[in-house]
Amino acid sequence: MLWVENTAYVGPDRRLRRSGVRLLERRRAPDVAEPLSLVAALRHLRVRVGSADHKEGVDAFCRRARAVALLANGYGNRAVGDVLMNLVRQLEQPSSARQDRRGEIFAALDRLSAALPN
Repeated sequence: MLWVENTAYVGPDRRLRRSGVRLLERRRAPDVAEPLSLVAALRHLRVRVGSADHKEGVDAFCRRARAVALLANGYGNRAVGDVLMNLVRQLEQPSSARQDRRGEIFAALDRLSAALPN
């Protein structure tokens, strides 16, 4: 499985394998690489919490959390994937009372990292 890290998409490579060289290839650097380890992906996810103080930041965090959940399932750690997907579902529910959701995100990630084996 190859992993794509781009501003428009984060997740497994879904492109079909094409043989040969494409004409007028515009990509200068490949976006595809081997996937991160699960611990590194969770650290990257934790860094994204800082921008989750408004709706757009929470949406970006949810997209990244879905990708990390997919990565965790790919590594065979379904418990981590389930916890992250439950967090995403919780964050996607409307909350008109407060927009800054960073406290509950940090609490969920702390519980998740405590449950991971060292």
